[in-house]
Amino acid sequence: EAAIVAARRGKDVITYDEIDFAIDRLTVGMQKTTTSPTQSKASRMKRQELVAFHEAGHAIMAALTPGYDSVAKVTIIPRSNGAGGFTLFTPSEDRMESGLYSLRYLKAQLAVALGGRVAEELAFGAEEVTTGASNDLQQVRNIARRMTAQWGFSADSLAPTAWEPAEQTNAFSRSSASEETEATIDSEVAKLVADAYDVCKTTLERNRDLLDAVVDELLEKETIDGTELDALVEKFVGAVVNKREPLLA
Repeated sequence: EAAIVAARRGKDVITYDEIDFAIDRLTVGMQKTTTSPTQSKASRMKRQELVAFHEAGHAIMAALTPGYDSVAKVTIIPRSNGAGGFTLFTPSEDRMESGLYSLRYLKAQLAVALGGRVAEELAFGAEEVTTGASNDLQQVRNIARRMTAQWGFSADSLAPTAWEPAEQTNAFSRSSASEETEATIDSEVAKLVADAYDVCKTTLERNRDLLDAVVDELLEKETIDGTELDALVEKFVGAVVNKREPLLA
């Protein structure tokens, strides 16, 4: 894919720009124009601001969570898969190789996934929150359910055992556990999500200046990379919290 893009651009060498373009195209689809002939300028700007707050929420939560996946890129350019924008993360090499995730990391993943929804709420109020976080909320529910029912991370309320098979793909289907155990699982899932929401909201409220700055940058450039995000974090927080792994030569 990168070679095709390079050829279309009249290049003899594949550069990072072509690789980056190819990764985006294969994972989230083609870029779509941010303008529409039937859309007013005010409507377009409102939509871009909404998407900017949403993606900035994800990015800031990741950037301010020590040990979490580093942010490679944040963009508000819509994609052909229906996404209004996206935040691209780079998992640590150790985590990718081992496939093992700690309780701390999974809790952080819940908080990061809620970042878009919470940022919308802080910026526009609870009554103006949109359905843009639909996929995020499904991800949150899936992770919390697996933490409780498959990975034994609710040992205080449930025995540290698996209450459903790991291959179960439908998070809303019921396991073979008793009704009482299912009720406890649901309660534990709700608690995990509520705790993650509180962490997310507290973090974004305390760093509202940073949130606004990232939004302004996205509205101006449409896309910012991880180093640009780090610079903003350092400016408003005082230091880069989540150090990114150095690139291998």
